[in-house]
Amino acid sequence: AADAWMRATRLAPERTEAYRQLAHTLERLGRLRQAAAEYVSLGSVYERRKEWEAARICYQEALRLDGDNSTARTRLQALQPVAQAYSKPVPSTAVDRAIRDTTELLALDDEESQSTVDKDDPFERARRMALQQLADIVFVTEGENPPDPNLLHLITRGIDRQTRGQWREAIELFYKALEAGYNHVALSFNLGVLYYETRQYQNAIEAFRRSMRDQAFTLGAHYALGLTYWAAGTTDRALEHFLEVVRMVDLTTVAPDQVEQVNQAYQRLSDRYLAHPDGQAAEIFVKTLMRFFSRPRWELLAQQARHNMDRLAIEDAPRTLAEYLRSPETGIIVDTLALVEDLEERQMLATAAEQCLYAISRAPGHLPLYLRLAELQAAQGQYEHASALYMNVVETFRVRGELQRALQICRDVLAQWPMDVRTRAELITLLLEQDAIDEALEQYLILADSYYQLAEVDRALEQYEEALRIVTRSSERVKWEAQILHRMGEIFVQRMEWERAVWAYESIVALMPRDETAQLRLVDLHFKQGHSSAALQALDRLCQLYYKQGKVEAIPDILRDLVRVHPDEMGLRARAAEVYAARGLIRQAIAEYTALSRLQLQAGLRDSARETLETILRLGPEQSEVYHRLLARLQGDGPTSLL
Repeated sequence: AADAWMRATRLAPERTEAYRQLAHTLERLGRLRQAAAEYVSLGSVYERRKEWEAARICYQEALRLDGDNSTARTRLQALQPVAQAYSKPVPSTAVDRAIRDTTELLALDDEESQSTVDKDDPFERARRMALQQLADIVFVTEGENPPDPNLLHLITRGIDRQTRGQWREAIELFYKALEAGYNHVALSFNLGVLYYETRQYQNAIEAFRRSMRDQAFTLGAHYALGLTYWAAGTTDRALEHFLEVVRMVDLTTVAPDQVEQVNQAYQRLSDRYLAHPDGQAAEIFVKTLMRFFSRPRWELLAQQARHNMDRLAIEDAPRTLAEYLRSPETGIIVDTLALVEDLEERQMLATAAEQCLYAISRAPGHLPLYLRLAELQAAQGQYEHASALYMNVVETFRVRGELQRALQICRDVLAQWPMDVRTRAELITLLLEQDAIDEALEQYLILADSYYQLAEVDRALEQYEEALRIVTRSSERVKWEAQILHRMGEIFVQRMEWERAVWAYESIVALMPRDETAQLRLVDLHFKQGHSSAALQALDRLCQLYYKQGKVEAIPDILRDLVRVHPDEMGLRARAAEVYAARGLIRQAIAEYTALSRLQLQAGLRDSARETLETILRLGPEQSEVYHRLLARLQGDGPTSLL
């Protein structure tokens, strides 16, 4: 009865009486939590109809059966103000509607029952094919090798006994045919069927396995083995064969270029069930698959499911029919996702989101529903809610061990919202769990840059520091560490934290002595700190690097820029003048020597100023008499005036 009413709720999800009868049936069977869940579903239907009082009663019934049902409690609290504003009795038309609903549902149920009188699952198809092939043998009377009359007699009698329900006599006759040398696949499968019907499960398993050598029987044999192991109480082996059935059916629906990926996905799914056996989950999954293949036109349903998966795809890798069928509420999921897409195309986003929530209440373990809901929330501008929902799904995949699925969702979210720092942090965690260090380091840099753009500079520095802690695990440690330190150095410079900036750039130079940018930064930073001696030493190292690399022509420009920033540094002026003179840039050299002499005179360094003036005169300045007069005053210890 429970199965019949459950089927009715699928056929007409807005009809209330089916939910009510299903809840009553489950309560009588002692399945209180499931009954409470059906009352919650019924309450959702009444809410959509704005029949608030009827919805409130349903949620109260759910809490009576299951006091821990948080959904019922939440919805009941939400309905309190509504109930006060619309405190009206349930209209009398509700009774008429319930009666009409029941009549329609029973008619639908009868129609479906009649359509499934003749079972058409893979097992039944193979059974009929095996019997047909055995029957055809009887009529083969011509050809080079006509059947042995005795063999024909055994097969004929066996078929007769089987159709009369005399299974043990049929087994004996068919087994004699097998011993007589007739090793046809149809005979093996038919024997398997008879062994299965008579609960000789081990014999059935052996017979079904023999029939798998013919590709025409492979699908049916796997399904038969699943049924047999299930009847024998070996759930894990049953699931193994049912998964193979789903895989074979699924491969008939996918594009040729997706076959390899789908095969790999089924292998991972099978490995996960074997590596982490969960009897209850496996039992639910087996029942779900058996219900699916017992439905009429299951092949068409598989194609429809594939169509929905493909058009609602959120990732590059194709999803599997097995994953789609994992939830026991398969029909609701398929129909809801198709309806949601139609509503979305009509820009009815709020209604589409409500449909997703309804489907989630019926199939809370089906993650694609949450992903569709997140997409709809994002489309309505509810980015924070959408991001939180995405991350909940990511965490679920992570717990399941499906890290690739979790990674793909993170990447998809970041493709939409590159500044979503929470999602990027989760992506980094997943990458580190897979030991993808280089990609994790790249994401650290992007995350730090996001924080920087959000004016959260301290958070940006935290990300760089975390990246430095794992950089030793990278095969390209020097490259990554230099990049990180450069970015940290830039921040320290902007914040005028000179000592920390010097640490960053000195660390870079220690890693990469030929890093010109870091060397130049150190010159500037030492000058800013008033450490002229250290700055000039760094400048000399930089110039030596340029000489070794054959980049001598770059030195004058660098010195010019440094002098512009630090015009009162005598050592810098002296080096600039020497370089200009050596490069034949006489006018520039004289200008620098002249400025140097002024600084020397201001500092009271008369002897140094005199030597500088003598150097200028050797270069042949245009107004040499001016320099001669000043030099004479310096030599005579007379007063001097600045040029």
